[in-house]
Amino acid sequence: MSKKLTIQDATKQELIEFMFAPAAMGGGFGIPVPQDSFILWLQKKRGKEYIDSAEDAAEASNKALKSYIELVRRANDEPDIDKKLALLEKGAKAFDQYKKYSKEYDKLSKKADEVWN
Repeated sequence: MSKKLTIQDATKQELIEFMFAPAAMGGGFGIPVPQDSFILWLQKKRGKEYIDSAEDAAEASNKALKSYIELVRRANDEPDIDKKLALLEKGAKAFDQYKKYSKEYDKLSKKADEVWN
């Protein structure tokens, strides 16, 4: 008994032909999808994905920066040198996270701009 086909079994080329040339393929109810509409939909979809990811990276960046500031404040108030160094070490890691997420935000924002332009 053969496996029943699903949409995931279709190739990219088959989907393109079905969507953009349905009359020739006997599919799509004979109504072609306008390519411009599809491109606009694709831009919107990908742009939103990049913007959502950039927002997540910005939130993570802000959280790491707040953590860094708090750890440095605590280290400044700490009289014990060993505890102070431990707090500063944690602060350095938080600052590294801040830089990492800031770079990720910049990269994703740039990609979102490229999609929209």
